[in-house]
Amino acid sequence: MTKLHRKELKQDEVREKISEAVRSVSLHSREVVYIIALVVAVALVAMGWFYYEKHQEGKSQLALATALKKLDAPVGDAATTNPNVKSEFTYKTESEKYTAAMKDFEQIIKDYGNTPASEIARYQAGVCAYYLGDMKKAESYLKESTRVSDRNVLYYLSRIALAN
Repeated sequence: MTKLHRKELKQDEVREKISEAVRSVSLHSREVVYIIALVVAVALVAMGWFYYEKHQEGKSQLALATALKKLDAPVGDAATTNPNVKSEFTYKTESEKYTAAMKDFEQIIKDYGNTPASEIARYQAGVCAYYLGDMKKAESYLKESTRVSDRNVLYYLSRIALAN
């Protein structure tokens, strides 16, 4: 074992490393400030994007809920004669109901194109187009809705609807 002198014993390595770090930061203070500012700016942009996405998702889900209510609305006299059926929307004909729902689904696709709600809206718009007799439009929407992951149930629903 080597002998340590009194002078060497009094030296504190941690204190030396900290003082070196402080000296280094003071020499490069401008660069440190730029790096910190850049990190803060990136964090603010990321947080802003996160909250924007969440807000868009919420709005798209509300629009989808309204469109699905229209799609499930009663038609004809059943809507007025049956007291057990309570709906915000009533329609005189099936065609009128599918047209109103289709309009809402298309608006969701247009306004919220990359949300899960728009994926559901594409599938439902294809179904509405099918019931309205517009096979070309139905096929187009259903093909678009198969572009989701094969782990998503919409992929299989769309494939089955296309097969029929």
